[in-house]
Amino acid sequence: MAAGQDNYNLRATLAISQEEAWNGTSRVLSLPNGRAVTVVVPAGTRAGQEIRLDGQGLTRPDGYTGALILTITILAAKPPIGTSQVEDAMPTLSTPPPNALPRTERAAPYTYPTPPSASQPGIAHNETYTPSSPITPPPPPPPLYSDQGVTLQATSPYAQTPPYGQPYSPPPSAPAPAPQPKAPRPQPRSRLATIIIAVIALLVIIGGIGLYSGVYLPAQRQAQATATAVAQVTGTANTQATATGQVVATQQAFINATATTQAQLNQQATATVTARQTLYTQTISATPTLNDSLSTPDTYNWDTGSNCFYNSGAYHVKTSQTQIVLYCVANNTNYSNFIYRVQMTIVSGTYGGIIFRADSQNSRFYLFRIAQDGSYTLYAYVDSTGSHAKNLTSGTASSFHNGFNQSNQIAVLVRNKEIDLYVNDTYIDSISDATLQSGQIGVVADGNATAPEVVYSNAQVWKI
Repeated sequence: MAAGQDNYNLRATLAISQEEAWNGTSRVLSLPNGRAVTVVVPAGTRAGQEIRLDGQGLTRPDGYTGALILTITILAAKPPIGTSQVEDAMPTLSTPPPNALPRTERAAPYTYPTPPSASQPGIAHNETYTPSSPITPPPPPPPLYSDQGVTLQATSPYAQTPPYGQPYSPPPSAPAPAPQPKAPRPQPRSRLATIIIAVIALLVIIGGIGLYSGVYLPAQRQAQATATAVAQVTGTANTQATATGQVVATQQAFINATATTQAQLNQQATATVTARQTLYTQTISATPTLNDSLSTPDTYNWDTGSNCFYNSGAYHVKTSQTQIVLYCVANNTNYSNFIYRVQMTIVSGTYGGIIFRADSQNSRFYLFRIAQDGSYTLYAYVDSTGSHAKNLTSGTASSFHNGFNQSNQIAVLVRNKEIDLYVNDTYIDSISDATLQSGQIGVVADGNATAPEVVYSNAQVWKI
């Protein structure tokens, strides 16, 4: 049974600046498998837009390679140097886990044969049925810088004490003792001197403020702006390097996990095929419950007439009409869990095959149909309308002997819901379906555009 995954795409997030989004850019990415790929980002790219590079993703075991899908993230614009705005952090690139591993999707449309109608038993026309990034929070802002005030104080004005007063001499008429000199008296400061001193002090204060504002403060701001710019450039480079390392590491981890999972699935599939083949081989080595050469009529009561008949030691299913499926059943059979095997030779037409768990009166059965080129399909018929039939699985059997008049053994192993298909005693496919539980066995002929004839012999059944 073909199994695998239908999505081997590799996804990642590509962070670019607003200027790169406006003007366009290109990036060289190193993929986990060692390949380097150049990604061209066109001008006018928007956030959330995807760039898809087919053939650059993961490779399935059958050689199919998925796509590399990049989701664009546009970084916020950086603030002007010297302002108090904070630059957003660079986003982190990430890849999602890999996706789940579903069954291989079957090709469409499918052609389902229509079972016999009530008016024309065993014959019906074919009908065609078409089944139905994360952005890391910004770092805390740097401290805002304000002007550093300096308080300048003027010294007290100096005092001036000029000499004051003259000695006094008495009249010479009478002798008198010599007078003692008085202490000098301070002379009051003039208003003009006070005003001059105040003006000088004011000029000193204004000059100091001008020196601070015009020389010291601009120099300090320039130094701070230069340090901030250097830190921003260094941080951006470090973030880009970290982001690149993260996306490479994440992709490599995803590749490793996928390879491990695929290896485990391959091992499980191999073990399953081996177990099914072993069960089949061991079962058919025993004596069969039904062992019918199909050379002459017997107790199993196979249909007989102009379309289902015995001839030359074999059972023939034949009609002169085209675009029909003709089936013939062993009416006295009813099996639930079993292996049913028969020898088949396609003489003309397109398909031969077997039906099982059949309710022939109500046109309900499973049909394992195989063409002369080895292509096969398993259907579940639920009524007499061919378009209601379900296509359960299909493919090509490499063990089939292609061409007309080639003898092939076709078989089914049925256990509850599990149905295994075999060609020439070799396992080819499996499906799980619970539409029908038990019923008759039979054989078919399908001519498609030509009249079919298929010859059968050696029908065998082993109960499980």
